[in-house]
Amino acid sequence: MLETLNTAHIRPTVFVGSSSEALPVARQLKEVLEPDLEVVLWDEGLFELGEDTLSSLLKFVSIFDFGLFVLTPDDLVKSRKLRSPAPRDNVVFEMGLFMGALGRRRAFPVVISPAKSRVKVPSDLLGNTDVRVTLPEDDGETLKA
Repeated sequence: MLETLNTAHIRPTVFVGSSSEALPVARQLKEVLEPDLEVVLWDEGLFELGEDTLSSLLKFVSIFDFGLFVLTPDDLVKSRKLRSPAPRDNVVFEMGLFMGALGRRRAFPVVISPAKSRVKVPSDLLGNTDVRVTLPEDDGETLKA
């Protein structure tokens, strides 16, 4: 997979990071973006056997043109005595890695929030424009809107 991305490409390449639970959302995003971009999800054979995750991610930031990160309410965290739904730490870390390497204009959060609350994102991201999708109460088709 990485070999084909290393060669000259016509369409911009996008790495999509998410939790396992958010893969359906990531796949829907890929479907929407694919006509214009070459989109590769994290679970599509990018990580090589015997290679540690951080080394692989450091390779990815030099290969991909953009990073898209699906932040979903997968965990419940307690911060300043308040419990909030939050994305997985590794997805936030990966987004920060891409932002640091590619710049904040080439690494994008897509925040998926439950209908009755907001996903807790790091305060340093406040002020950056993100894509926010609020899940309907019945939690049906996530990206139908």
